This record gives sequence, C-alpha cells and structure tokens, in this order.
Amino acid sequence: MAALSRREFLAAGAALEDGGKLIASFKGEHELYHLKDDPGEARNLAKAQPAKLKELLATLEAWKQSTMV
Repeated sequence: MAALSRREFLAAGAALEDGGKLIASFKGEHELYHLKDDPGEARNLAKAQPAKLKELLATLEAWKQSTMV
C-alpha cells in the first residue's frame, strides 16, 4: 500500500456543492476549489471566499451529525 500524502492524512472530510469542493482539515488548514474553473485544484480559494468556506464547512458538519461520523 502506498504511503498517504500529506493532504490525505490531514483530511477530516470533504464536501462538494455547486461546483465548490471543500477539503476540511483537522488542523484547520482547509482547502476550497471551484472545480469548473480550476479542475486541477491549483488555486485554493479558502481565504478569498470565506463565506463559501463557512457554508461548505456547515454542510459537512451537518452531514457528519446526521450520519454520526
């Protein structure tokens, strides 16, 4: 089995919504991408779009609560 990358190891969850992709981190180093405009996930928009980041974090947390993850 291949070693996990830094990104995989730190991932606390992910959410996809309206073209946005959140990769949540246990350390709070969240990543946010708009897949239509940036399919290679080269531009992390987490700092530039704090409202979208907050929205997707809430979506992920609601899903975790509903599934008891």
